[in-house]
Amino acid sequence: MGLTTGKSVDMGNKTAEERIGEFLRFGSRLGLERMTDLMHRLGDPHDDLDVIHIAGTNGKGSTSRYIYEALIEAGYHAGIYTSPYLEKFNERIEADRRVISDEDLDECTDEVLAKVSEMTAEGKESPTEFEVVTAVAFVWFSRIGCDAVVLEVGLGGRGDSTNIIKAPVITVITSISYDHMDRLGSTITEIAGEKAGIIKASCPVVVSTEREEALSVFREKAASLGAPLYDARQLTTYTIKELRPDGAAFNLTVDLPSKHPSGTGEFGCKCTQNEQDRMGACDAADSGQVQIGRPSKTGQDRNGACFEDLKISMGGEHQVINAAEAVTALLVQDRFKVDEDAIRRGIARAKQPGRFEILYKPGTQTFESVTDPDLARTGNAGTELPVQTCSEQAQAPKMSCPELEHPWVIIDGAHNQDAAKRLRLAMGDFFPGRSVLFVCGILGDKDVSGILDQFVKIGTDFVATEPENDRKLSAYDLAKEIHERGKMVYEIPKPEDAAALAMSIAKGYDVVLFTGSLYLIGKIRTLLRERYLKPGDVCFDRPDADDSLGFDDEDED
Repeated sequence: MGLTTGKSVDMGNKTAEERIGEFLRFGSRLGLERMTDLMHRLGDPHDDLDVIHIAGTNGKGSTSRYIYEALIEAGYHAGIYTSPYLEKFNERIEADRRVISDEDLDECTDEVLAKVSEMTAEGKESPTEFEVVTAVAFVWFSRIGCDAVVLEVGLGGRGDSTNIIKAPVITVITSISYDHMDRLGSTITEIAGEKAGIIKASCPVVVSTEREEALSVFREKAASLGAPLYDARQLTTYTIKELRPDGAAFNLTVDLPSKHPSGTGEFGCKCTQNEQDRMGACDAADSGQVQIGRPSKTGQDRNGACFEDLKISMGGEHQVINAAEAVTALLVQDRFKVDEDAIRRGIARAKQPGRFEILYKPGTQTFESVTDPDLARTGNAGTELPVQTCSEQAQAPKMSCPELEHPWVIIDGAHNQDAAKRLRLAMGDFFPGRSVLFVCGILGDKDVSGILDQFVKIGTDFVATEPENDRKLSAYDLAKEIHERGKMVYEIPKPEDAAALAMSIAKGYDVVLFTGSLYLIGKIRTLLRERYLKPGDVCFDRPDADDSLGFDDEDED
């Protein structure tokens, strides 16, 4: 028999987040038995939802945002379910650009936990924390009558609680790489097999992976279920016109089969020079220069759609890849009418907090310095960081580093090796030869060596800190790993102290980059907004819960 709650827990006057948090003690357990039982007791509200189901190792959050925003721009009452949250629990459940209100969260939690109590009273296995949150989301989306729900997988796919969806409008699988290998498998084939679990009979699936072994798994699974498969990397051609830290402009062509959407298999021309080349064959060159490939064929007769001068507001060429997959999915699905204008407006508006997010851009905002000499000149590791001025740094082409000006401040949740590589590529594109102060904290069960091997290629100096999570790698162990790679490093366990140190010596660098676990990034985002950046400086704010919709009106680490 599985774990049960035993005697009932007195929740008292606890908040919904605190009550849901009680289920963290059951850990993370894959499988749909508990979720199926719970949802049936709730009346199966998920069965009434039109869902776009999205899985993947990296990129699923951004791809979800692109699709979600396009659906809203097309006039649909759309919801989105993501994880983890950065600053406020309510962020995980959102509709029409408003997160679930505290009142609605309380009501839906009450309804779900009442059914959980029934289950445990009967000796049934207790749902996990993530299963409870997912159930709350389904209840809320159903109550407010969402036309569409963009549903992001929490972990894997096959046994994830979101996979209770029987017939999604479309499934989307983004890039595949090594992560959560203790639960998903130690090979790309095994990991892809878990992700492929969201593919459903006769439901179209759009995939975007540069790994042939993963693509083979997806093809086999889709063929066995009669699910039309569309390989976005083969069907899309893009040409980047402009690449900036805060976005890009590009032309995009999406080739679809002439008998779309009834055809199966892969169609159209191959992509231009893209992320596969840059992360593979071009990786060794490490030039840091943007490579935009051959011209697009937008002037030719195509079976598909051509978009000139699309714009996105998330930085990095990998975000162009994510946007291309999102557009492909919107074109392939036939449930929602999303025209070109809606696609343009939606992907331009989409932003994903904590993913190459610029919190301070030189010359455009007001920056509050920290002048704490103790933090500025001493570190627990006993090493003093060399502080350089702009004039002392290498004479590489600079984007913006006038004297006496504060540096760029960026946060990015690069929590696995593949994400770290994408971050390295983006930093090479935007800040080649620049001095970068890295503030990082990593979970101990990640590929720490693989992540740091990417970080040290672009970091000048480092501050090692710790995420607020039981699985954290200690700042001491992280600092030791960084020091062994020949970098100057401070050991500052507390995130608030690490942020204070970084801000106190910020003028010595072109970029201050906070990265690693999303559990760290959320904490840092709050600290920077509250202590160091004046109101209005943060480039993107999530809506507050107080501004969210009520019923009458919405995995990382």
